[in-house]
Amino acid sequence: MKHGHSFAIGILALALAACGGSGDGGSKSSVVGLTSTPRVEVVLTDPTLDPGYPYMDPLSIQTGDRVQFQLVNYSGTAESPTRNVISADTFATTDSLAVGGVFSPSDGVFAAASTDTGGRNYVVTARYGGQDYSTYYTVQPRQIRLHGKVLAEGTGLPVYNATIDFYGLRNPLDSSSQTVVIATVHTAVDGTYKVSIPAFNDSVTTADEANSAPKITFTVRSSALPDGYYGSFIYKSTRFDAGSTVCRPNLLSGIASSDDSSVFLPFKSGERFIIDTTDADASTNGTIVLTPKSLYDTKPDPDGCSF
Repeated sequence: MKHGHSFAIGILALALAACGGSGDGGSKSSVVGLTSTPRVEVVLTDPTLDPGYPYMDPLSIQTGDRVQFQLVNYSGTAESPTRNVISADTFATTDSLAVGGVFSPSDGVFAAASTDTGGRNYVVTARYGGQDYSTYYTVQPRQIRLHGKVLAEGTGLPVYNATIDFYGLRNPLDSSSQTVVIATVHTAVDGTYKVSIPAFNDSVTTADEANSAPKITFTVRSSALPDGYYGSFIYKSTRFDAGSTVCRPNLLSGIASSDDSSVFLPFKSGERFIIDTTDADASTNGTIVLTPKSLYDTKPDPDGCSF
């Protein structure tokens, strides 16, 4: 256990080093929100299981995951932040019957249950210096786990604590049903996120079937923008207004087929990536690119919709 923990911290340190890379104008706003105030975060106990994505969103833990809750704060500069893991006195959970999984109060290690727990919300609390610091967590079933990243336009630096909402039909088998938020995620210190999304069409096997199925859309939440950013973002070379109810990009999460062409299976269970790693240009490869206020006098107008 101790070995897995130290390895995780090493990977996290590398991620932080990447955060402090090159770039100047607008970089100070790229990691706004990294403060000395402690907060509870979650990491994989074994980051080699998901290279490049060691951070977990506590609302997107899935059955069978093994993670560690940590009390952390941040020091250093905005250009080169340092993630400090604080030795909490104890951890506690409101899941007293261990329905969601087995929780260790001494070190915050959590082994999620192997069966669906019904998506209940629990609270984990880290106690340190006589103060309590808490966050909600949920154990989701094994479904779509979508990986992505939010970067700052102009600098390419990571955007911390941006909130992304995903929308789908309340009843995916009824095209006339209401569109609702089906998942929400917050970006980590390195701009990455992993979100658990319901996979309501595992029978989809081709791009044509996927494209004819009901769509999942998403947006950056306009009411929870990191300081220093407009409610404007670029996805696949198209600019959108954050929080729009009428103009949101479609989610297409790609996997490579045997002939190296892209097959889009937006509703199929498994590990999915919103980013096409073969395209180095963040504005076209599926990265969400958020616009710093330092780049424009006013918020840029959206270009249109992808649907």
